[in-house]
Order: sequence, then C-alpha cells, then structure tokens
Amino acid sequence: MNKKSPQEPEFLAVLAPSPLAMGQAVSLTTHPAAVYLSQLAPKSRRTMRQALNSIASVLSCGSCDAMTLDWSKLRYSHTAALRSVFMEKYAPATANRMLCALRRVLKEARRLKLIEAEDYADAVDIPNIKGTRLPRGRALDGDEIAALMETCLNDPTPAGLRDAATIGILMAGLRRSEIVALEISDFDPKTGSLRIRFGKGNKQRIAYLPDGAIAAVKDWLLWRGKAPGALLCPIDKVGRMTIRQMNDQVVMNILLKRAKQAGVKGAAPHDLRRTFISNLLESNADLLTVQKLVGHADPATTAKYDRRGEALKRQAVTKLDVPYRSRHSKK
Repeated sequence: MNKKSPQEPEFLAVLAPSPLAMGQAVSLTTHPAAVYLSQLAPKSRRTMRQALNSIASVLSCGSCDAMTLDWSKLRYSHTAALRSVFMEKYAPATANRMLCALRRVLKEARRLKLIEAEDYADAVDIPNIKGTRLPRGRALDGDEIAALMETCLNDPTPAGLRDAATIGILMAGLRRSEIVALEISDFDPKTGSLRIRFGKGNKQRIAYLPDGAIAAVKDWLLWRGKAPGALLCPIDKVGRMTIRQMNDQVVMNILLKRAKQAGVKGAAPHDLRRTFISNLLESNADLLTVQKLVGHADPATTAKYDRRGEALKRQAVTKLDVPYRSRHSKK
C-alpha cells in the first residue's frame, strides 16, 4: 500500500470520489471555464486560467486542467474541500481570488444548463476566507531610483536608452501590460502625457510623466525614430530593434537586470507603481486624483498601495523615550 506524502492534505483523496474529467470534447462556447475566461481582460485571463488550472489539478489529483475538468460535476463536497486546501496553502487574498474564479465558472455552468440550480446553489455556498497579511511590495527611495537610472545611462547601447525610458514610464505608475501596449502616437512630448488603454472594454485614461521620464522617452525616440507602432520595442543582442510590442515579461526582466546592476534588492515593476502612489500622496495629492492617474476603479484599492504608513509609524515611535542605557555604551 502506497504511503501518502507528508505534504498531502489528509482529505485530498475524497476530493474526487468519481472521475471529474470530461468524457468528450465540447465546443468552447459551451465550456463554462472557456466562457468565463473569454469575458476577462488578457492579463486577468492569464491569471485566472492559472488559478483554474490549480483548482482542476487539486480536484483531479493532477490529471486535469481547466479545460479538461468537467466543472458541471462539482458539488458542495468538492468546493468545501477546496476551501480547506486553499486556507492551508494560500494567503487569504489569493485564496479568495481563486474561490471567486471557481464561483464564476460554476455560474457559467448554471447559465449553460449544465448543472441543476440546487446543486449550483450548494456548491457556491462557501464563505470567503478571513484574515489579513502585511501588504506586499514596497516603495523605492530616491537613491534607489537614481541608481536604477544610472545603470541605464552607463549603458552605451540602445538597450540603455530603451530601459531608461521603460523605468521612467514605470515611475508614472503604469502597469506592465499598459506599458507594452503603448504606441508612439500615445506619447505627447509637449505635455509629457501618455494615453493609456486598460481594463475590460478597452478603457482609456491619461497619465503624465515626471520631467526626467519625459527626457528619457525623448532620448529613446531620437534613436528609435518616428515610425508608427509600439513605443517601446524589443532589441536583440547585437542592438537591432524590431518595431513591435514587447511581452510584459520583458518589462520585468529589464527592471530585474537593472536592479541587479544597481544593487537594488527586492524591486519589482509593481513596486514602482507603489512608489508613484506613495510619493503623490506624500506630496498631498488627493486620493481621487491619484486613483484616476493609476486607473483604479475604487479609491480604496489605491489606498492599499500607499507605503507611507510604515515610515510614519516608525517616525512616531522614535519620539518615545525608553530610559535604558546600553552596558556597552561609553561612559
């Protein structure tokens, strides 16, 4: 008899009392997971597909993914057990995001008449997972931003110009997916504005670059040229540019490379978005203005990006007097 892995949840074996794999291929228009994913923006679609793949893998002991699991067979016993798995494995926010994806797929299964209303109601009747975690990420300080830019300025290749422009645009609070979607026509060199397309329904907003970022983008465009197409473009190892959109992973790689060169630890693209929001709020910009600049639907979301709180708390504590003298201090 095979022994269970010590990491395997005790109840994992009961998650699939009967095969949950699809018996035959179905059209994407009648597949609940495919229908749900088709309603999402590209970046959200990728994230939620990964979540659904993880759910399907747990339910089928690794034999199914989102597109081969028969979601219509799920019942309360499955979803309740999944919630227990998520509670042990993920932070509350991540777990609840995965539960949301699960509920949405089951909702599409009900709309497609693949699951009875009563079975659907029971399956989705699982509470969210409560709990809080310290906010992820951090805001970079001025010296770190300067060090990142210095590494780009010290690079005499076209990649140095491109990377400086990329970091400058990141400093305006844009998401990676928004940066790679920029066209050269979206940049107004007179005002330093960028026309951003974001979210579902191809919504648009206007963002503004800081002066240093405007200069970095202009220097990049002097080399790139005025040909229509993507604002930021891939460059190969010998310095040849192709005018097409980059993958958003390239933006991540650019920052990781420059951060390593600059000795800046723990910097991610979204940290520059946090830095942008924190700096604006610290300069007394009102929350609604910042919300509009970064494209959040809810100002409460914007407030979560504020990293001023820890510095303010630390500053407040330094004012407290604890009457202790170190034994190793000089008399």
